[in-house]
Amino acid sequence: MRHRTRSPKSRAQWCLLGSVILSVLLSACDTNRPEGDANRDEPEFTSTSVTVQSDTLDLPGVLFVPDTSAAVPGVVIVHGSGLVDRDGQAVGTSLPPIYERWAERMVRRGLAVLRYDKRTTQPEVRQVDPRAITFLDFVRDAVAAGEVLRGRSGVDADRLVLVGHSQGGNVAPAAATRLDGVAGIASLAGSALAIDSLFVAQLEAGGGSGNCMADRARAQFDSLRAGQPVSDGLICGAGTMFWRQWIRHSQGMDSVAAAVGPPLRVQQGRADQNYPGTTLRQNLGVWHRIAQNGDATVKAYEGVDHFFLEAGTITTADAPLDALVSWIQHR
Repeated sequence: MRHRTRSPKSRAQWCLLGSVILSVLLSACDTNRPEGDANRDEPEFTSTSVTVQSDTLDLPGVLFVPDTSAAVPGVVIVHGSGLVDRDGQAVGTSLPPIYERWAERMVRRGLAVLRYDKRTTQPEVRQVDPRAITFLDFVRDAVAAGEVLRGRSGVDADRLVLVGHSQGGNVAPAAATRLDGVAGIASLAGSALAIDSLFVAQLEAGGGSGNCMADRARAQFDSLRAGQPVSDGLICGAGTMFWRQWIRHSQGMDSVAAAVGPPLRVQQGRADQNYPGTTLRQNLGVWHRIAQNGDATVKAYEGVDHFFLEAGTITTADAPLDALVSWIQHR
């Protein structure tokens, strides 16, 4: 089927208080700028339903391909934390469809884009013990999505780029070490800090709730590092194996970046709510150090939040997305 530019699906009002793993803490906040209409003269594209087969799961997704006879670069969008679907919306929240917006912008600039539902949105996974879900499950899903995209007609198999947002900024580089032929990796608002430390800082800033309070999480992470049992085997709803793997990948981004080979692009908004206090400066500092030691580019954008919206609005910021598209086109 063919699509022309559409008005945004969501004008919901929200702001992020702090990321969690199997839920996202959100509350309403004032905004007065909706996403604007795009140019209706832009090229059409084809949308196709796809299935990403990973482990025993069939993850539904959608592929956008521009209407052109030439093979084009392919992009896989890798989710942030939470029960996030292909559009970048979290179950039970009013998140705007940020990944859908990115995909529509990208396809109209000549890129094929695959988005898929995160495994934690699938009923057969959500019903199992959360202790069984690991960080590497998400890495395998991203690899499987890359394989699907690379095999599609109209996609240049040698120009595959993984674009990871937030948690996906750690997942995408890890997936690139397991997927041949990746031409580039983009980490959007991804952490180069040890995720346990960042997570506790987020809880301190956002207040936490229930069994997911800053003091409790800090003590549980201390036990995890010391190799001691953690009560119920869960920290803020996620299993200890998940946390061990994610901590290792986040605090080891130097070695991960060195192992991937393809160029790495890091983008972060300076109004990112997920990096409270000094953590934003610290995170950018680590990324800049990584860039000095390898083929990486780091860009920070004023007035841009964690979801690459103009701060305080639900309007997608143009500059970071346009720069990302241009970078992908040159892979």
